[in-house]
Amino acid sequence: MTDSRSRPQEIAGLPAEVERLQRRAARERAGRKEAERLIEVKSRELWEEQERYRTLVENSSDVVATSDMNGVLTWVSESVMSLLGWSAEQLIGKGIVDLVHPDDVAVYTGQREPRRLGKDLRYEVRLRASDGTWPWVSVQSRQIVDEQGAMTQRVAGWRDVTAEHRAQEQLRDAQVLLRTNVDAILDPLVLCQAVRDHTGRIVDLTYLDVNEATCQYLSLTREQLVGSGMVATLPGLVEGGLLAGYEHAVDTGEPVSFDGIRYANESLGLMAYYDIRGRAVPGDRLSLTWRDVTDRQQAAARLAESEERLRATLDAMLDPHVVLQAVRDDRGIIVDFVFADANAAAAEFNGLDRENLIGAPLLGQHPAAGTTTLFDDYVRVVETGEPIIRDNWSYPQDLLGGEIRQYDVRAVKFSDGLSQTWRDVTERYESAQRVAPATTATTG
Repeated sequence: MTDSRSRPQEIAGLPAEVERLQRRAARERAGRKEAERLIEVKSRELWEEQERYRTLVENSSDVVATSDMNGVLTWVSESVMSLLGWSAEQLIGKGIVDLVHPDDVAVYTGQREPRRLGKDLRYEVRLRASDGTWPWVSVQSRQIVDEQGAMTQRVAGWRDVTAEHRAQEQLRDAQVLLRTNVDAILDPLVLCQAVRDHTGRIVDLTYLDVNEATCQYLSLTREQLVGSGMVATLPGLVEGGLLAGYEHAVDTGEPVSFDGIRYANESLGLMAYYDIRGRAVPGDRLSLTWRDVTDRQQAAARLAESEERLRATLDAMLDPHVVLQAVRDDRGIIVDFVFADANAAAAEFNGLDRENLIGAPLLGQHPAAGTTTLFDDYVRVVETGEPIIRDNWSYPQDLLGGEIRQYDVRAVKFSDGLSQTWRDVTERYESAQRVAPATTATTG
């Protein structure tokens, strides 16, 4: 039983307990309101974040899509219309594999195991557009897990990379065309990388690329040459001074230009002559090409020998010989000739050294040529090709003060001029003239 004396005390303490309970209830109500307020704030922030995300996704040129673990699309952003021409509603519920180009299905299905393991994926495939085209699409995908960490779906970004693929195809086509053209060049053509020692000096050149003519020249395959050193295949580069010339080109940017350089061809085991051209390429590289001009050099040597024999023959002649070159005015009419060549006898005849006679005008040296038929005869030879064959031809010799002399003359067309030789037969002519009357008197 309760002590009757304690009840007044309990009654007296009730207001304080009630007040305590009221304060506690007020705190709880305030806590609930604050919690409700925080929930409302967080909900509004979440909604705004979702709206920002949705706005970002819907206005992005890239497509965002989600799919279940079987690869069936569960949501697609509206930007898919710009990429593929399909609406989002048309694609939801479809399997991604149904959109993939038949030739690229293996690429898509090849992601199955990494997808099962929850790995992030990145690959490129062609997807079917509504107009029947197949744009290239870069896909980046990652997993979405629930609160227990179980994979529930995947979210992916799709980006149109058709332009990049087209550029790559064009680049490949250009590379194939370049390779075809380079391999069609008859002369060797190489791209080399400079190899420097610790002092910075170039001690070798490594083949980075070679054409088919280079392979044939060195009797090695492209695979054998690329990566190997030039000095190993052409050891004469160092001793012949060519490597130093190549180093100068790389270091200064000045082009390589050698004509008719003599070089021991190691592959042929003989001495040959070459024209060499090269240019520095950024990256401490050098592009080189060369041509075997041994035949040309030998032909030039034979021509020089032939010219030397001809000069010796002409200079051994007792009769003068000259080559005259026509001088034409603006209308193409021959107005003079100049001495283009002359033998020793012709120079002596004209009282000049050969160097002074070459280039001298005919009419300046022999004015009488213009007052007689000689000049017109020369013009006729050049214009018609008919030769001059004259014996005992009288000519007032300018070099002898206009004295009439007799000459045997021969001239033929040569290029835009003529080749001429003559002989002074005045004594023969005069002797014949003296003999003629006596012969007439005797026969009479």
